[in-house]
Amino acid sequence: FPVFVVLIAHYDLSPNIWLSPLMILGTQWYILFNVIAGASAFPSDLKEAARSFHIEGWRWLFKVILPGIFPYYVTGAITASGGSWNA
Repeated sequence: FPVFVVLIAHYDLSPNIWLSPLMILGTQWYILFNVIAGASAFPSDLKEAARSFHIEGWRWLFKVILPGIFPYYVTGAITASGGSWNA
């Protein structure tokens, strides 16, 4: 990131535009790793219950897995906002 900041300052580019991608690249990892943790911590008994009720496809995605991962996404978004502030 320091190299990009030096280039932005040297060429007198607008920081409001050119630093936003750096902030996004720096904060996407918080969300990604929290969602991965949520998917790996998803209870197997809920998977088995969905399988026994024959919930498949899009219904499984929207009714089972996304509500299970959503708290981890929110946690990742909150930490990403703090990371963006630090960036």
